[in-house]
Order: sequence, then structure tokens, then C-alpha cells
Amino acid sequence: MSAIRRQWIEQRWKFVPIIMLCGSVASAYTMVTLSMGDGTGTAVEPDYYRKAAAWDETQRQLAANGALNWIVTPSFAAGMSDPRLARLEIAVADKYAVALDGARVHAEVIPIRAADARCELDLSPTGNGRYAIDVPIRTGGLWEVRLRVESKGRVYTDRFRRQLMFGPSPPHEVSK
Repeated sequence: MSAIRRQWIEQRWKFVPIIMLCGSVASAYTMVTLSMGDGTGTAVEPDYYRKAAAWDETQRQLAANGALNWIVTPSFAAGMSDPRLARLEIAVADKYAVALDGARVHAEVIPIRAADARCELDLSPTGNGRYAIDVPIRTGGLWEVRLRVESKGRVYTDRFRRQLMFGPSPPHEVSK
């Protein structure tokens, strides 16, 4: 074996770390580009800093929720305007199971799979402590609903998650 060939074989190992670093950077770039490419990887909690800074207020609200002990019963059904969409229905009662009429019910609906498609809705009263609205989102999967109920100067907040399935028939909840 010639001296030049032997020298090349001995020195080529110094390129291995450079090749490994370049491969690592290229694979990281590819993974980030692919994960962000479909638009679902960019969902951000709106005004997160304000919510985090208001931690004490959140804890006071949780204590107020416990003192009020209101019964909030959520459900999803087929929409009234379009049966392929979901209709959010909320029943609100006080701790003695007396229906709360005249409340203002506000909901933030977040389909977890497409969290950028979140929407905020004010539910309309339908009578006997029930409130409802058609949700203008048609995305199956796990949904989170954040509620704010105001009645007689008191505020009750709650959140829940439901698994919704859309198909040729109207949407329905999946029991767990």
C-alpha cells in the first residue's frame, strides 16, 4: 500500500464528527418542518402569560365554585341548523338541583385535534335552566369546553372534555 493511500485512510476519520453533526442538524430541520407543515402544530393558548399571572384569582374562583356547588351538565347532540354539526347543550342547576334560569352562559369550544379552530360562544336559553348553541366546527376527536356561568351576581366556571365522532349520521358522544 502506498504512503499516500495509507495517509488518506488514517486522516478520513476526522470527517466523521463533521458528517454526524451535519446529519443531526439536517434531521432536526426535517422533523420540525414536517411537524409544522400541516398547521396543527402551531396552536397556542391565547393570552397565556395573563392566565399564568392570575394564578391566585384562578384559585379563588375554584374555591367559589366549590362554595356554589352548582350542577352543570353538558351534552352534545345534532345541530338544529345543520344536523351534521354539533349542538352544545348545558343544563345549569344550583346545589339544591333547582334550575337556574336567566343565567349568562359563555363557552369556549376547543377541538383538541385542531386547536386553532377554537371559538367562543354565548349560549341561548332554551328554558328550564337549559342553554344551547350550534357549534360551527366539524372536527371529530377530543373536544374541550370551558364554561363561564353568571347568575345573580355570582360566577361559576368549569371545563370538561368529550370525545365526539362525526360521520354520515349526526354527531354523538363516545362513552368511556
